[in-house]
Amino acid sequence: MKKIEIKPERHVRAYAPLKRDTATREIPCGWDTETDGLNGALLALTWSAPDTTGFIEPDGLEAFYQCLESHPYPHVWYAHNAQYDWRYILPDLLKRYQCTFLNRTESEIFAIRCQIDEDHYIDMRDSMALFPSSLDDFASIFAPDTPKLKLDLSKIRFNPNDSYHRQYALRDAEALRLSLERFRATFHNLYGCYPGFTTAGTSLKAWRKTLNKKYYCLPRKTEEYLRLGYYGGIVFLTDDNIHEGAITYDINSSYPAAMVQYGVPYGRAVSTNRLRFDVPGFWDLEIDAGTVRIPILGSKDSRGNTYWPSGIFRSIVSSCELSFALEHGYKIRKVFGGVVFRDIIKPFDNFVSHCRQLRFDNPDSKSPLNIVAKLMQNSLYGKFASKFIRKEIFAADPFGEDCRDYEYLEGMNLWAKLIDDYQTNRMVHWSAWTTAQARVNLLRAAYAGGVDHVIYGDTDSLTVSPGFALPDHMIGLEYGQFKVEKRWVLFRAHAPKVYAGILEDGSIVGKAKGIPRKIITDANYRQIIDNSRFSVDYESVPKLTSILKGQETFGTGTVKHVRSLTNLEFSRNWERHHDGKISARPMEKKAAS
Repeated sequence: MKKIEIKPERHVRAYAPLKRDTATREIPCGWDTETDGLNGALLALTWSAPDTTGFIEPDGLEAFYQCLESHPYPHVWYAHNAQYDWRYILPDLLKRYQCTFLNRTESEIFAIRCQIDEDHYIDMRDSMALFPSSLDDFASIFAPDTPKLKLDLSKIRFNPNDSYHRQYALRDAEALRLSLERFRATFHNLYGCYPGFTTAGTSLKAWRKTLNKKYYCLPRKTEEYLRLGYYGGIVFLTDDNIHEGAITYDINSSYPAAMVQYGVPYGRAVSTNRLRFDVPGFWDLEIDAGTVRIPILGSKDSRGNTYWPSGIFRSIVSSCELSFALEHGYKIRKVFGGVVFRDIIKPFDNFVSHCRQLRFDNPDSKSPLNIVAKLMQNSLYGKFASKFIRKEIFAADPFGEDCRDYEYLEGMNLWAKLIDDYQTNRMVHWSAWTTAQARVNLLRAAYAGGVDHVIYGDTDSLTVSPGFALPDHMIGLEYGQFKVEKRWVLFRAHAPKVYAGILEDGSIVGKAKGIPRKIITDANYRQIIDNSRFSVDYESVPKLTSILKGQETFGTGTVKHVRSLTNLEFSRNWERHHDGKISARPMEKKAAS
């Protein structure tokens, strides 16, 4: 796909108070598939609507399609992790209806609309995009009176003729429908509106419900410039030795705290070549970081990859993190220009305050109110930086157009095209400012407590050796303060997002990026503690988009993989020194500008 279609801007883009909620009438329904192992042949399909339930085997799928047609929108048909279930009915849907696909990312579809006639359509969605947890957890929180039944299908083949197996399958659909109904009711009671398609979209609706004025978006070129200054959380390690008595501190609600404490830049974005710190801004600079163990400023290469370099590099950074970096040894070599804003505003105070109060009033981490509030407060900041370019999938051959502009998805005879969806609201600088302030909060604590004692950091947590002394005012239960999350007998960081250790209660815990959590064992974590390398064999289900492209097929079982433990030898960010210490690596390529 070479050409990108640009959709015209139809209105002045602004975030406005939410007054009309189009989701008011929606009626959740649930459905699920049972297969012969992962990605195996379809064995059964079940559904649950307020007025009907059904269990069918593959030769009875027509009954399900008739049920869908008799329950069009405002009925919404959810499957939990529908990326899996859709593959079994999508060929039939494409034959019967004109289908429109909604993509959350390049590889994930979160909704499919199937047009029945001019006035009616079937609305199918992935409930995992709305509540990103297992169905077992979802039901235990919102439908504890209708829990998911137990059946280990990794050891037992699903049998459509077994009464308990049938009950298990029917319960999945029923538990999903009831969980969605109660999630929807809980959310409405808390925020005065109804859920959207995704978690982030839902949190945006909840935030807009708190507004009393419009917030206008920036011009396209300014947003593209500011996107280069948007970095996520920082992950680092300073050595990979074994440590005794380490402690992990965690920031309470790091991003919501930053949104409230520091606000966000707003107003007209003015270009300037004169470096200023009296107003918020983003600056294109050549920077000399020297040799740093814990980097403060990030950079991006021409492909958009994020680095946390030492040495000399060019980067676009926010004024808040630049000020902190200059206090800790960074130097500015050259100013290429920047963008400054007139004001700092605080549009999130009411929203975050409401979420905070809900969580403090319902401290049980398994309380539905606590879970919904936490989900909403943590999902908002990133929504403002959604990308302009997205992929649209078409179910018809684009007759009359140059097909070179399209990607043919031969797996199911579909077409895809890149769309420049500029008309959607965005505030990239709000996301960039919030994440920058959250990183500064983390690094400020690292320097305040003794940077030489910091072993490992990951987004909103620090793991430190016993000599670390965090100031008392930074410790507490309030948003933005630190609390002790773990106390380790032994701890070793092996690479970013790869670590393991033994806690004081004797349990072995850790993380191994790239290896599915469900297959890693305590023995593997002990190998990390012993600084040993290992590989694991595992199987995965082909992604729906891979099936659409014809790269994989459904109904043929799993794909086998061998994955090795991530290490530092080929890291673009970190290098190990002869004394065992680890520091940021200099940039090897010119950064994006």
